[in-house]
Amino acid sequence: MEPIEFPRRNPHERIRISHQVFKGTEMIDIRIFFLNKDNGWSPTQRGLRITLQDAKGLKEALEGALT
Repeated sequence: MEPIEFPRRNPHERIRISHQVFKGTEMIDIRIFFLNKDNGWSPTQRGLRITLQDAKGLKEALEGALT
């Protein structure tokens, strides 16, 4: 799965959502990236990494909150 990116509060930050495998466990990583001095995107410590199973529960909770 290709990472999904969208702008945050300003043009120097964006949020990236990606699917990864960490120590054999499928994870969803939601992280804030910043524009570095070389005009590339670097990750910050601000973010969330959860298991795929927990992400499915989060999705259901968000859908319930948004209705």
